[in-house]
Amino acid sequence: MSTPESGEKLGKYRLLELVGQGGMASVYRAVDEDLDREVAIKILHPHLQTKRDARKRFRREAKSVARLAHRNILTIYDYSGEDARVSFIVTPFIAGPQLKQLADRCGPFPHEIVAAMAKQVSDGLIVAHDNGIIHRDVKPENILVDEDGMLKIADFGIALIVDTQEMTATGQILGSPYYMSPEHVLGKGLDARADVFSFGSLLFWMVTGRQAFEGPNPHAVLKRIVEGDVEPLERFAPAAGQAMARIALTCHVKDRDERPANLVPVAEMLERYLAMSGVEDPVQEVKHFLDAPDTYRSATKPRTLKALMREGDARRKEGQSSAAMDAYNRVLALEPDHSGALRRVQDVASARAWRRLATRLGVLALASALLVVMIFWGSDILAALGWSSDPDILHARVDASAGLDASTQPVAKKDAAVDAPAVVDAPRVDAAVDAPPADGTGPGPKPVKKPAGKRLVKFVSFPMTVIIWVDGKKVGDYFNHRTMELGVGKHTVRFEPQTDCCEPAEWTVTVHASKPGADPQSIGKRLAFKPASLHVVTDKPARVSVDGNYVGQSGGKPFSVPMKGSSERSVIVSVSADGYKTITKKLKLNAGKTASLPYIKMQPDAG
Repeated sequence: MSTPESGEKLGKYRLLELVGQGGMASVYRAVDEDLDREVAIKILHPHLQTKRDARKRFRREAKSVARLAHRNILTIYDYSGEDARVSFIVTPFIAGPQLKQLADRCGPFPHEIVAAMAKQVSDGLIVAHDNGIIHRDVKPENILVDEDGMLKIADFGIALIVDTQEMTATGQILGSPYYMSPEHVLGKGLDARADVFSFGSLLFWMVTGRQAFEGPNPHAVLKRIVEGDVEPLERFAPAAGQAMARIALTCHVKDRDERPANLVPVAEMLERYLAMSGVEDPVQEVKHFLDAPDTYRSATKPRTLKALMREGDARRKEGQSSAAMDAYNRVLALEPDHSGALRRVQDVASARAWRRLATRLGVLALASALLVVMIFWGSDILAALGWSSDPDILHARVDASAGLDASTQPVAKKDAAVDAPAVVDAPRVDAAVDAPPADGTGPGPKPVKKPAGKRLVKFVSFPMTVIIWVDGKKVGDYFNHRTMELGVGKHTVRFEPQTDCCEPAEWTVTVHASKPGADPQSIGKRLAFKPASLHVVTDKPARVSVDGNYVGQSGGKPFSVPMKGSSERSVIVSVSADGYKTITKKLKLNAGKTASLPYIKMQPDAG
């Protein structure tokens, strides 16, 4: 059986062009000549047409998905039938790209767009799970994006209908290695929790542009999945915030018994994330991005900053300092010099410090009260408990009980302890330890080694979006670990920036012993901003200057422009050549990032 060609007809469908191929089938753009509408036809590969299992799986996809009615699941229009000469499925034709193609063209995605797309995918999978169907191959290539911003889950070709045991693929590993769940890799029975794990890997890729589980070969990837060896999402995308990291972490629980049973709680978390980012309609948000990907980020940044500040203020008012810090942290990741966020972060940090101080003072007050009680009423309390405050009697009681099982030791009264000759003559415990030999020789008391002291230190960083490391161990992000106790002596401190704007800093500090009531020792560093890069391309060789300083000739590698102590800098770029007009452009540069001028056509100088 040969591969169908463009122009060929399958019943009432005329094939127009091949648009894609997968492991089981080829997809053609076609036209339904009876209804005069464009469709997509998924045709089983010729070498599988004669295989009963493949045709059965194809039929299963058609029957299972046909009963799913949801806007985020690709609809089944028609099916050839299991006994047809050519097995095919007919669906709407989606003019937009696969999610993978969209990422290649427009990535990395803004984080609110990630949440808007992920929310749509989760909604579709929830409906499938409610109908007893799991996908088992959730990946970017199986997500289609139409021009109206709607995402469609496609290719349920290896879907499993729960409770239909004869349809399971026992012993077969079907699906994409990067997005498999641990139980899928191990060949265990699958349920909706497998899709939850795969969804987490899809989300990780959408946020970071990299796989959650990477390795030099498929075997290494599968090994990391089984071991649950996943890097923290926030390491690669700090601007996404802890809320997004928690969503991925919720899905990536290795033990499926501890993983959510379905994607309902994940969809709720995504909905809260969208609200925090100021997004009301996920579909419309994706459409706005598709209409103008290059300008979407700058156009929506003020709205995002405003929404995050509002979220942070609301959480702070409710006393949820961690949630407030997360919102402010996202603001600073987007705009490191945001004065409002910086001020609020300092306020929240100060409030935390006061609460910790109040807690310590409370403990100190309680300890002082107990000390007073013991001074004035200690002997009475001990007597009430059956103990004496007389040191001779206490030591005698210890000696008398030596060698006895705790359950059989008698509770001796004070008088009995005094009258017992064996007890009185026994050597005192403290004498046995502390007293030197009677002849005055010997080492005498052993010196007691004092434990190393500690001191409260306060980290100070600019910018504040850093991860703190001490002595090679990760402490955590600056906002949640600004103060800690360190042992007196030398330590290696490292500030690792969470954005690409700065260079990391590592240095050795000495923590000094402190007197009671002393302020925390400050340990700080101002990170060096990375230079910005400027790329200028012209149709004629030209000289390029930045703020009047010559930086090089156009058309070569990007120029390195120092940032002068700020993450953002506005510059005047001049492009000149003999016999041509000088072109001047105002441009905003960002530390660690590359900016480009639009292609310049030099104009002859008429003068």
